[in-house]
Amino acid sequence: MTPVAVSSVKTDVPLATLRVDSPVSAITPSAPPYTVDEVLENFAALLESMDFAQELALLGIRRFHFRHRQKAFRELRALYIGVWRLALLRSFPEEAEQIFATFLATLLDDAAPDKNQRAKLFDTLVHSYVDMLHERGDADFTFVSGHIINLFKHKNEDTIPRRLKLALLIRNTYTVIFHRLI
Repeated sequence: MTPVAVSSVKTDVPLATLRVDSPVSAITPSAPPYTVDEVLENFAALLESMDFAQELALLGIRRFHFRHRQKAFRELRALYIGVWRLALLRSFPEEAEQIFATFLATLLDDAAPDKNQRAKLFDTLVHSYVDMLHERGDADFTFVSGHIINLFKHKNEDTIPRRLKLALLIRNTYTVIFHRLI
C-alpha cells in the first residue's frame, strides 16, 4: 500500500465550520481550531508508523511468511482504519463521516492507475470492517478479533485466548488512536 498523501485534498476549513446549517459567525470560541487536513495527516502518520508486530506474533505469522504477512498487513490496516472511524465518531460526531470519506477518497486518488483495482478492493475491505465494528461500536472488539483469528488459523489451536488477546491489542490501538486524533 502506498503512503497516504493527504495534501491532494484541500480542506483547510476548521472542523467547527464543516456544518452546512451553521454560519461561520455562529462558531463558538471554544470550538477546536483543527482542520480536516490536520486530522487526516495525524492519522496517516499514525497508520504508517504501525508495525503490527504484536498482532503478527499473536497470529503466528513469522518473518518469512511473505504472503501471510502481506494479507495480515492489509487486513490490520483496514481494521485500524475502521477503528479510527469509531474514534472520529466519538470525537467529531457531526464531521466524522466527511473526514472518513475524505480519507478514503484520498486513498483511491493516490493509487497508481495500474493498482486502482487493488485500491477499490481495499476500500471494500475497509467498509466490511466498518460494518463489523458498527455492530458493537467501541464496547467490544472480540467479534472482529475472532474474524481475524479465523482468517489466519493454521491448526485447531487455542482460538479463544488468541481472540481475547487480539481484542485487547485492538482496544489498546483504539485508545492510542483516540488520544492522538489531533
